[in-house]
Formats: sequence, C-alpha cells, structure tokens
Amino acid sequence: RIKVANVGGANLPFRLIGLQEADVATVLAQCGVTLKEGQLPQPGTNGVALSEEIVTALNLNVGDTFDRTQDERLYINIVSPLRVVGILSGDVRLGIMSYEYLDTRESYHDLASYGLLVIAHPGREAAVADFLRQNIRDARTNTYTYQSVTEQVARDQQLLYTLGIPIVLLVTIA
Repeated sequence: RIKVANVGGANLPFRLIGLQEADVATVLAQCGVTLKEGQLPQPGTNGVALSEEIVTALNLNVGDTFDRTQDERLYINIVSPLRVVGILSGDVRLGIMSYEYLDTRESYHDLASYGLLVIAHPGREAAVADFLRQNIRDARTNTYTYQSVTEQVARDQQLLYTLGIPIVLLVTIA
C-alpha cells in the first residue's frame, strides 16, 4: 500500500497490485487502461506502472524511485525502492507491479495482502458479484465488488457532506 493525497489533503490508502506477466494484459483491458509512457513492469523486477493521476499526486515521473526512506507517511509499506517504469492512462486508478518480485522478497511477505481478482464473463457481472458477496464469507476474507465499493464511497461522501457542510456554514457565518 501507498498513500495518495486526495481532495482536502487527506492521504488515502492505494493498493499496488502484484500481477504475473500473463495477467497484465487482461487486467489492463478489463480496466480500460493503456500504457501512456514508458513500459510495463517486467517479471521479478522492482518496476511499477501507475495511473497518470497517481504519479501526478505523488509528483513522480518515469525513472523515479520511491520507498519509505523518502516519505514514511506515504510509503510505509514500501521497504525496498520501487522504480516507476510506466504511466497508465484511463479512467481507473491502477498501480501494477511484478507478483514475482513481491513473492521473492521476504520483507514483503508480512506487508502484502494476498488475494484473487475475479473477472466475470460479459453479462455475468451481477451473478458473480452476488455469489462473491453471499458465499465467500470468512473472518479472514474480505470481498470487494464494484457494487460494494461504490456503496462504500457513497456512504463516505454522505458522511463528509453531513459533517462538512455545517462546519463550512458555521465558519462562513463566523
């Protein structure tokens, strides 16, 4: 995980996804993301490809490296330097790196969250999301679907508006 500044200066967690080389094209296509600049991470290397929005927020460019020694607050889980090798364009915030790199570095074993990325066949998205929400329940398992994440974002925004608008009004009146 890295943290990315959002509106209002809050640093929000953002997950880098470790992918095997064979899965990169599928994930990029599914997300509607393309390589804008540089290259995609190579297996076993410390290369990272980040969305344009993320590299802008972190003030990074192709060729830059980052780790916790540069900013403990933003990169607390980055124990060895990662190098930006590519910039991705599209509507989805995405950060990808080599699964093999993460898997062969013992220092990342306790920091990484391992999981599965499930991609439904076209037209089966709702059925797969329902199956995941209803049948994959365990104290050690978190299931995130597009619908559940969208609902959580809506709840978070509502809370922000509920708390933020009165404060802004109060400050404006004062």
